[in-house]
Amino acid sequence: MRSNNRSRLVRGYAVILFVLALPTIAASSLDNLFKEGEQEAKLDGEDRVAIIEAVITEMHEYYNRPEVAVELEKMLRRNLDKGEYRRFTKLDPFIRKLTQDLRSISNDRHMGVWPYDPAYEDEELTDEQKQAMLTKQKHENFGFVQVSWLPGNIGYLELHWFADAAVAGSTAVAAMNFLANSDVLIIDLRKNSGGSGNMVNLICSYLFEEPKLSISMYSRFNDQTRQGWTRSFVPGRRMTDIPVYVLISGRTASAAEHMSYFLQAEKRATIVGSTSRGAANPCEYRNYPDLSISIQIPAYKATNPITGKDWEGTGVKPDIAVSAEQALDVACKEAAKLLAED
Repeated sequence: MRSNNRSRLVRGYAVILFVLALPTIAASSLDNLFKEGEQEAKLDGEDRVAIIEAVITEMHEYYNRPEVAVELEKMLRRNLDKGEYRRFTKLDPFIRKLTQDLRSISNDRHMGVWPYDPAYEDEELTDEQKQAMLTKQKHENFGFVQVSWLPGNIGYLELHWFADAAVAGSTAVAAMNFLANSDVLIIDLRKNSGGSGNMVNLICSYLFEEPKLSISMYSRFNDQTRQGWTRSFVPGRRMTDIPVYVLISGRTASAAEHMSYFLQAEKRATIVGSTSRGAANPCEYRNYPDLSISIQIPAYKATNPITGKDWEGTGVKPDIAVSAEQALDVACKEAAKLLAED
């Protein structure tokens, strides 16, 4: 068996002070998770066993549902004994199959085995690398795709991801202040795959008069709980008394689901669209360069303070169920009805 040198990188949308540098992988289509063209790395029986043993080891150490880790180990060993994996002689098809098998029992969209990428090593970034990351985020306007005024005095905010509020807070403040005079607010998360929980809390702070606990994160491996709160102070005017609609789709994931689920549980927003992806629990990302793989294990358990639950595997259910394509039009019509009644 090959040696299994490891390094650790905490990944997820709301882990340790709710600051995120890299988005957690949580796609429903596994084909999108692998680089074009499968790796030519050959696998033999020893390689396959070593990879499965690494997955089992990490699950037992970090997975937030230890009882499910036991069932997953049984399944992997059973498949191995039956020769289910013998046909895989290349890395990518094999770990894609492992990811499918792991998710078939866990129903956990954050769990998976991916090709190893040295960019995910837990190393201190150089000043040049930090600047390059910041420049890239600036060129994407920190995920703020559109902030606009719609007829009927409807404010519209489209977000494709949530940047760390420590670097993008001024962008969020500018967007929310632009929208402050709206009679209705629509937040479009249909293409939002997640990001930083502290940005979720900053934006939501404008919608409440007092601080709100938006989420708790329990980590099994260190037996600690971290909480995410909206802020007691925000620059500018709050929008605490206007209707809010949040648009979601099957592409809405992770931190975007956090925002949707939180606002829905607080009865502060009407959710419009189709059920979201269902990726709630942040992860530990374990690297095995000698095996050419990285293993993503959901190590944290998200809990909403009102429901006592999360959206893992089920997704956020819309209050008004329509196709993602219809969601904006439906939300605008619903908003127009409300304004006409006033």
